Amino acid sequence: MRSYVFIRHRPFIATLLACGLASGCSSAPDDVLDASETLRALESIQLQPAPAELARVSTTSITFAPEDGLNVLEASALAIHLHPRLRAVRAEIGVAQAELVVAGLLPDPTIGWESGNVVADFITDRKSSANSYIAGLTLSWDVPRPGEIGAREAAAQGRIDEARALLLQAEWELVRDVRLACVRLASAEAGLALNADQARIAERTLSFFGQARQLGEATAIQARIATVAAARIQADQARLELEATDARLALLALLGLPPRTPLVLQDGLALLDPAPIPGDADALVVEALGKRPDLAALAAQHTQAEARLRLEEAGRWPQLSIGSGIGIELPFFSRFNGPAVEAALRGRTVARLRYESAVHELRRDVHAAHAQSRLSTALVRRLEETLIPAVEDSLQLTRRAVEAGEFTAFEVLTAQTQALEAQTELLGARTRRAEAQVALEAATGRLTPTPQPLPRDDGEESP
Repeated sequence: MRSYVFIRHRPFIATLLACGLASGCSSAPDDVLDASETLRALESIQLQPAPAELARVSTTSITFAPEDGLNVLEASALAIHLHPRLRAVRAEIGVAQAELVVAGLLPDPTIGWESGNVVADFITDRKSSANSYIAGLTLSWDVPRPGEIGAREAAAQGRIDEARALLLQAEWELVRDVRLACVRLASAEAGLALNADQARIAERTLSFFGQARQLGEATAIQARIATVAAARIQADQARLELEATDARLALLALLGLPPRTPLVLQDGLALLDPAPIPGDADALVVEALGKRPDLAALAAQHTQAEARLRLEEAGRWPQLSIGSGIGIELPFFSRFNGPAVEAALRGRTVARLRYESAVHELRRDVHAAHAQSRLSTALVRRLEETLIPAVEDSLQLTRRAVEAGEFTAFEVLTAQTQALEAQTELLGARTRRAEAQVALEAATGRLTPTPQPLPRDDGEESP
């Protein structure tokens, strides 16, 4: 009778196992890469508002209006919104969230069958029965060790925290690079404007020396020197145009826009005259400790190392299996998981040392950026208060001497050359001051965007 029941239910059991295997072995569709299609998608990206990201990079309420040109805040928000690298980093958070779900799952049960009873019945009775086959069925389940699942979930949660911190770090670095690119583009455009003014002055000087040469008031060498000075300014214009083109292309790439996208920088002159950051270097270091996302990423790595240590410590316990029988795996040969615990302990030490090294480098970055900002600001002030007024006075005296007819060609050329060099030096100092200001803001973590809630896999929003 029992044999009949077993045979009658065998089709049902086989069907159930087949359905389970089919559902477990389903595969995702293929993902085929096409470089041409990817390029077409990137070329179709257009300049568009990003109000949510603008709120993350600015503490004040600002309207996103890219049609009148981009300011530095709009450019930073647009880069966070469009840059392809950030989309890849955001996807890593979804992977970490899925790993958290996997870490919290219980071990799967194991179903097996032993043929020992069938063989024994054939040896002893020369036949087998349904009981011989049923008695061979086994079911076992590995009972999680104390603290094992909690340690796995802690490690997975640390991976999520690290992925979030790495996303903020990527955004922080991108905002810093965008601001530096804006400063360099503003400097190149200001250099072109200054070059145009210098070209007009050189053209007037060249015309003046041409007339003086005809009247015998200037020598051929002096006229030639004026010609060389004008040609040098024209050559410098080509260099500045190349720098402006490079800066514009670099900024477009950081914004995630196609290279041919029209781009107008709205606040170029304001970028070269930033407001100083108050506070001494030590206070800024303390501020940076709580704002730098790269430090938070290393802290999350230390959390994961701590969780891995607890997981290996849980491996010291024997592995218990229950089901149709009871089994105990004794960790004798693994020395009660001692080597694995030692490796995890050393890994945690490495994570701590990396964190300490990052704090050391953070302090160095803040002090170096603070010194550069302070010294470059002092240089600009000195140039504006001493050199520029002296050069302007020299130009005024030269003009009066020319009007009075009491001049030499050497004096005119010297005054012009001094003016050009002083204006170029001042623009370079203003550029270095603006770059140092961006470096200081980045080193203190002030350029870190506000963390954005990200959707979970179950549809809920993360806190």
